[in-house]
Amino acid sequence: MVYLLGDTHGEVNRLQKLFFYHSGIKKTDQVIILGDFGIPFTMWHDTPSNDAVRKIKELSQRKYDILYLDGNHDNHPYINSLPSEDRYGNSVHRLAPGLYHLKRGLVYNIGGKSFLTVGGGFSIDRAVRKLGISWWAEEELSDSDMETIEKSLLEVDYEVDYVLTHTPPKRIMRDIVGRGGTLYEDKTANYLDVLRNKLKFKAWFFGHMHVNYWDPPFYGLYDKKFIKIDPQNGEFEMFDHFDKNWKRNDDFWYSR
Repeated sequence: MVYLLGDTHGEVNRLQKLFFYHSGIKKTDQVIILGDFGIPFTMWHDTPSNDAVRKIKELSQRKYDILYLDGNHDNHPYINSLPSEDRYGNSVHRLAPGLYHLKRGLVYNIGGKSFLTVGGGFSIDRAVRKLGISWWAEEELSDSDMETIEKSLLEVDYEVDYVLTHTPPKRIMRDIVGRGGTLYEDKTANYLDVLRNKLKFKAWFFGHMHVNYWDPPFYGLYDKKFIKIDPQNGEFEMFDHFDKNWKRNDDFWYSR
């Protein structure tokens, strides 16, 4: 199984709740965080703090792999400096054994299904952050990132099973913010809006917006919810972190 979570922002307790209440997660399963993992830079230190080192050690001891996209609130230069190795049919960054960063614009084979991963996004709170300390210029997609995406998709004829991004396409962002909300100029969201119209996929999952969103084939994740994908049949469902019986709980979703 593949388990998807929204932004965790270094809050390991959210992962612990998933592990505790859903102890049936197997060694062959994967947990994927859709950006803003927040570790090791929980408080955006220049080097991993003792607390971050403890969290990394704790998470790396899990029997299954924890994978993550980079969000906008992650230290991108540090992530990109991590050693690379081949996992899931492509290159990943290794934070620790069992903890791997899924690179921008690559297509991975996870459980026999294809996943396009695109991290990054725009920080609307840049004004209260410090460049190189609490936000990084690499947070948005670069021209090079876009070239990587296009190259990867050409190799699969622009068709994948699932798309995993931190930021949603601009149309989805507009839907969530609403007509009265403020939409910032967002290079990443604009590009993803173009990409969605030429890409074939079964479902697109994202974080970043801090809402749980359901408008097939687009799905947003944040607090208290996660999605379980069964790679065998391609089906997926949403569950509550605290629900031991894994009962459906659709009333929490934001929907159009």
